[in-house]
Amino acid sequence: MSHHIWARNSINAIPDIPGLHISDLMPALEPASLKSQGFTHVLSLIDAQNAPKPDPAVDVVYENIAIEDYDLVDLLEHIEGLCDWVEGVLAGKEVRATAVSARPEDVVGEEQGSTGEEDVKVEGKVETAREPRVLVHCFQGVSRSGSVVVALLMRRLGLSFDEALERARESRPIIMPNPGFADQLRVWEEVGFSIYEEREKEGEEGGKVKERVLKKRYTEWKENRGVLMSRSEEEGVRATRRGVAALAARIGALRMEEKDGDEK
Repeated sequence: MSHHIWARNSINAIPDIPGLHISDLMPALEPASLKSQGFTHVLSLIDAQNAPKPDPAVDVVYENIAIEDYDLVDLLEHIEGLCDWVEGVLAGKEVRATAVSARPEDVVGEEQGSTGEEDVKVEGKVETAREPRVLVHCFQGVSRSGSVVVALLMRRLGLSFDEALERARESRPIIMPNPGFADQLRVWEEVGFSIYEEREKEGEEGGKVKERVLKKRYTEWKENRGVLMSRSEEEGVRATRRGVAALAARIGALRMEEKDGDEK
């Protein structure tokens, strides 16, 4: 049998983070098979329409946060929440699935009683007696899921982006965050793996209260991103996204043809 870089059903373990695995879309489409391999959770980073759906009869939790794979998508607004979720699951904690919001209007302090997080949908259930095992995937297991694995290695081991990327590729050589995601992970390294900081301010009724705000380095990056996403740039981005979507659809069709051929 020939092998290629998007080989179907390729799941790679990340030895530096026991219980963490990465793959393309195909393995996530078979929850019963995943359970038989010991998986308890699946983190899907593709759009909800194409994301795999859980089987109510199979005790595997499916989490879906849609992140598009192009340079100007704000990965930083999600990455801390995604890392917290994965690490919480692997630690055996009861984790409320959240996605961190980095919109300035959503970042408030204790005075308003908000954490800057928003709920996302979780489907399925998990048997707490099983050792937690997480599969992170996107369409190809290259850029989006690769970026999350690199971010987890950076934060867990205190590595630079380049060091973490090299470590991740020891497990899955095709991991390659797109250039925009790579730049953002370098920013994440600069800000100490969190785009937030706490500051004290005067409360309305006197005394000091803590306020959660965005770090300057992140806001600078976001301002620069805004310049890049001018109207003239936006049309080019849309064209690129259409091309990527068409390519992904074509690859998906080829995979299904390959699967049908295997079954025959």
